[in-house]
Amino acid sequence: MLDKEQGDITEAPMDPRDRKEPTFGGSIDLPHSVVTSTPKVVPKVSTPIAKPSSFRSAVNGNMNNAQQKRYFGGLIKTAILWAALYYGITAWINHSVVSDSISEFKITQQYGSKIEQQVHAGIVAAAMLQKGDAEGYRRWKAIEDSLKTR
Repeated sequence: MLDKEQGDITEAPMDPRDRKEPTFGGSIDLPHSVVTSTPKVVPKVSTPIAKPSSFRSAVNGNMNNAQQKRYFGGLIKTAILWAALYYGITAWINHSVVSDSISEFKITQQYGSKIEQQVHAGIVAAAMLQKGDAEGYRRWKAIEDSLKTR
């Protein structure tokens, strides 16, 4: 339309049904008057997802007997594995602490004073005690005591 007062052209009011909605993916926009049918709604097809077995479902009886055995069997195997790793690692650490302290004692026997030898014999005795070796502790405590009297 031509606005006589301002001297420029303005658009005519548009029918709200002819307004184009923004689309993505390269589809063609058509005014509402051209499109006569409503778009089809396609239902989403989803595959059923199996619920993960959990302690709560095992206790509440939502699992069958075979699933419960498999679940608790897995828990027991995991606990045994962690216990074996823990005790294996601690035994290895205790053994390495004892062997390191014995090698330090041997170095002090060659190059250190009697007081240093006594101190390191006490360290070896403490390592034996930490390891739980009663016989080794008694032997190294006797070595420490023999170094005191010299």
